[in-house]
Amino acid sequence: MHPVLRGVVGVVAGLIVGAVLVGAVQMVAHMMYATVTPVDRTDRAAVERFIAALPIGAFVMILLAYFIGTFVGSSVASRIGRSTIPGLIVAVLLFGGALSNLFTIPHPTWMIVAVPLVSGTAGFMALKLSSALRSVAAA
Repeated sequence: MHPVLRGVVGVVAGLIVGAVLVGAVQMVAHMMYATVTPVDRTDRAAVERFIAALPIGAFVMILLAYFIGTFVGSSVASRIGRSTIPGLIVAVLLFGGALSNLFTIPHPTWMIVAVPLVSGTAGFMALKLSSALRSVAAA
């Protein structure tokens, strides 16, 4: 397979895997911290009250979702693409999705700091691991 095509396939596969994992972990978080009464998502004040009442565990689950999704998605992309470039692209795109979520849905201030750190760290770790594994395989 041509290297560029392999990279594109890696990016697509990494994005799919990463997004599915983020969604799956967040779905578990929603089940763990479900409300008794539904929240009107069109009422920003109601959403802010709901989020303010959430326990810290709910936010830790969101951070875990971003970490797992970015790490695994970037790793898959790098592995399929046989380069860190597809993994970097996936990490940046998932990072952008996390930032979009931060600006769309009200979050506590500490989450605005933690999400980019967690997501960025996951992407960095995935790329370092992929690079190290390729070095070992080449030796």
